[in-house]
Amino acid sequence: MKQVCHALWQDHYLLDPDAKTDERRYQHNRISEANFYRWIHILIPDLEIIKRDVGKWAFGKDFNPLYGKSTDLVIAPGQIYFIDATPTDVYLASEFELIKNVSPGKLTLYIEVDVFSGMIVGYHISYGAPCYAKAQETQFCSFIRKSFLGSLIGIDINDEEWSSHHVCSCTCADKAELISAKKDDINFIFNIASADSCPPYRGDSKGLVESILKLFNHELFQRLPGAVTKRVIDRGDKEPSEEATITYTDAHRLVIDLIIFLNNRLIDRQYFTQAMSKAGVEPTPIALWKWGLENCHGFAIDSAEYDQRLLYTSLSERVEASLNDEVTAHIPLARTVS
Repeated sequence: MKQVCHALWQDHYLLDPDAKTDERRYQHNRISEANFYRWIHILIPDLEIIKRDVGKWAFGKDFNPLYGKSTDLVIAPGQIYFIDATPTDVYLASEFELIKNVSPGKLTLYIEVDVFSGMIVGYHISYGAPCYAKAQETQFCSFIRKSFLGSLIGIDINDEEWSSHHVCSCTCADKAELISAKKDDINFIFNIASADSCPPYRGDSKGLVESILKLFNHELFQRLPGAVTKRVIDRGDKEPSEEATITYTDAHRLVIDLIIFLNNRLIDRQYFTQAMSKAGVEPTPIALWKWGLENCHGFAIDSAEYDQRLLYTSLSERVEASLNDEVTAHIPLARTVS
């Protein structure tokens, strides 16, 4: 800003343009630096000044403010689902006894949240990096009955405790998950109106699911054996992977327990509409979800109305495997459709 002010002096208030730098003299009635700063902030908004200083791309990534709430975008459950992923801060233990001390690594946790109610409708955990195939598996979890999900992973889940099994009208995820031609096929099959992505590096665009992922790391994974609590390990400390005792199946149980707890937690009533207050709806995500399904129709479609074979095959991750005659494959989460 100081350089701009001095450039203005040189263009409009310089007495002798041919004078040397040390001998330059300016008119006495030139604008002072203090007045220049004052009028700049009056005539040009502060955000516009920042935009000119840092550039359009950096401004959009780091400084551009957001207005309103996520719930301002929706009027019914199932209208928009937010999907996001995060690496967990805990090493898991192997489920095979012979290599019990060898940790398979950290998990990647996917969470899908209904914007209207704030209810967690689906999740997915895996060792792979975030990609569209994992987001697709998360949608599969969101669309099916949770009792069936429990039968796949060997865990009893009550449908009344987690009653989301509906296909949404729109999904919103990071751009990394949506750079895939397959997403258009999925949208066409299930009549999903759109699959939108947030701007790069703007996780606050879907702060609802971002805050829930932070809860999972802080309240669950960082409290488990094998958690990474320090980025730099002091001399003599054990590697976190050596203390891991939680297996992949245990992680499923813990995640489901926390999801059911979060779906029944009290939320701020500022997200309530006048109709919700008059109906005396309990301020919990699952109560809002059930009330919305009964009173706000049009977006959430029960997955039972779709061909179940099509549902399973379309949303399952496709992998290729080759086996010898003497090798037996064991795939715990394999889904077979007759």
